[in-house]
Amino acid sequence: MIRLPIWILAGLLLLAPGVSRGQALTEWPSLAPRVRFWQDVYTRYSTRQAVIHDEHHPEVVYGVIDLGGEPDGGLVPPPETDKEIMRHAGDRVADILRRLDGLAADSARMGAMERQVASAVKKLPASISPAAAASRVRVQRGQSDRFRLGLIRAGRYQERYRQMARQAGVPEDLAYLPHVESAFDPLARSGAGAAGIWQLMPGTGRQYLTIDSTRDERLDPWFSAMAAYAYLRQAHDLLGSWPLAITAYNHGPNGMRRAQKQFGNDLPAIIENYKARTFGFASRNFYAEFLAARRIASDPARWFGAMAVDPVMEFETFTVPQFVEPATLETYFSFSRQVQRDLNPALEPTVWQGDGLIPAGYKLRVPAGMAADLAVGWESLPGALRFHRTVRAEWYEVRRGDNLGVIARRHGTSVSALRRLNGLGGKRFIYPGQKLKTHEARQFVPVDGDSSERGPVHVVRRGETLSGIGRRYGVALAELIRVNGIGDASLLLVGEVLVLPAAH
Repeated sequence: MIRLPIWILAGLLLLAPGVSRGQALTEWPSLAPRVRFWQDVYTRYSTRQAVIHDEHHPEVVYGVIDLGGEPDGGLVPPPETDKEIMRHAGDRVADILRRLDGLAADSARMGAMERQVASAVKKLPASISPAAAASRVRVQRGQSDRFRLGLIRAGRYQERYRQMARQAGVPEDLAYLPHVESAFDPLARSGAGAAGIWQLMPGTGRQYLTIDSTRDERLDPWFSAMAAYAYLRQAHDLLGSWPLAITAYNHGPNGMRRAQKQFGNDLPAIIENYKARTFGFASRNFYAEFLAARRIASDPARWFGAMAVDPVMEFETFTVPQFVEPATLETYFSFSRQVQRDLNPALEPTVWQGDGLIPAGYKLRVPAGMAADLAVGWESLPGALRFHRTVRAEWYEVRRGDNLGVIARRHGTSVSALRRLNGLGGKRFIYPGQKLKTHEARQFVPVDGDSSERGPVHVVRRGETLSGIGRRYGVALAELIRVNGIGDASLLLVGEVLVLPAAH
């Protein structure tokens, strides 16, 4: 798929027809027990508790264990000790299920735990024996404190998300989906590589957003929301069902299309009967989790009592004309680096740590009232602190007898890099006289770079030395020291901007 710039995507979504809430989101009675299970996970059990249940009928609960300690809002991954306790508890219930028929014949041998498991297993379909149920035991960590924290954070985004949903032509209640995905944590990352409030995977993110060395727009609360709505809209266009489209957010549209071909739009039948390697517990329960989250988040006081939520985020945007360091905005506009970072979580840590620049053309979020000051004061910034980006390339003319391996070794690069830089793809042959790019480096040139002493600049990276930088650009070490006024050549700071002597 071709990636559309996010401002074009936003315009297309504005043209999308509206969707009525009633037509969109079905609640099947047969899903009610599954929804109640997630309702309990989100409101009744904290992150310091774990529920032992049947994997295919999660409403069948064998017991609840206490993990000890204080609830942490899900901010800390469960330690190995938690995982061991949960695994041991699940194994114990599975062992009881395997022995249950024999225990039932002699009830005197049954303890409290055995009686509790025996009572719970009766809620399973009659076709499932206790021994078969033993292989389906699962342990689910509670989420109540995490969900409550998500409700507080959601105050920053929820209303605007609902407005964006209307503009995108998707059900407004999709604005509740981040409760399931991330508890509205804009910096959330999963072990599988998903990121941001909407937990977009890299491949999905690149269809709609920019992900490069300076930014990951999956971490931007607003860009990622538009991308998530666009993805869900496309899934609905394919499947014609919002419950299936929502499930596709976890399982993928093509996977749900295969399920639909077998069972139509009957999601409960898909959950019960569809077999696919990747259609596991998370996919089978995703829609039920969403319905539970919607029920709780639409009336949070019923479940958690009165609470103060975070205020709506108020900001303006300023399109940055040239590359600039966060420190420059802090110094000249009193725009603190921490506030910059809070408002612009999509910018990568390298930008804030001094290893990168805020990109030219970036729509920077700024506090309300600041955009006009930036617009007026931008040109008064010293030109040495505003940069244009140029690309410096080194070329080699192929000689008779050359091959990519020889050229790569001669120029200190790799065959794969040569293929990438020259668009060679899978081509094996090169020919004499052909010009190949051997190196390419981005350089940042100050706006006032016409000084006789000033040329392009180089931003120091980790592990670099002054002599190495000089060799890279063909600049004598003494000249590099002189132009930059360096007293001690051994002291280089990561992120330091070195001026390269202009060519004469």
